[in-house]
Amino acid sequence: LEYAREITAGRRPHGEGHNPMGGWMVVFMLAILALQVSTGLFADDEIATQGPLAAKVSNALVARMTTIHKYNEWLIVGAVALHVIAVATYQWGLKVDLLRPMLYGWKHVPVELRPVQPARAPNICAGVIAALAAALLSWLVVGFPTGVAPPLACTPTRPMSRAHAC
Repeated sequence: LEYAREITAGRRPHGEGHNPMGGWMVVFMLAILALQVSTGLFADDEIATQGPLAAKVSNALVARMTTIHKYNEWLIVGAVALHVIAVATYQWGLKVDLLRPMLYGWKHVPVELRPVQPARAPNICAGVIAALAAALLSWLVVGFPTGVAPPLACTPTRPMSRAHAC
């Protein structure tokens, strides 16, 4: 909030990377995108699209996840719109060039304002984490037991569940 007060007071603090408000917006956007992905695994629009795990959970959970998934879509749209408005405000209102650094990946920062470079984990660590996440997702989608036995036959009196098609 201190950063927002400085901006409204007319001072323009400079720094490398996202400012504190932009950093929190990145965290927020990552969180709502993770929510969208995780609810999408269980969502079912009952027309053409069903998440890969929807058949493996109860109808009540599918309905709840579908509702969250639909509402969260608008949260994402709002966050993207707010992000675009913020970039436009910085670019043209505050005269802080954000577009060129976003496009080219480089921003000129005076030497006295450059922070000390943090220690970084080796790339192998990121590869191991990505492999573990892929293995977990594969197990959830392919190997996770359904616990639902398919009906013996499709008849007009015994329709198939949404998890199984005739």
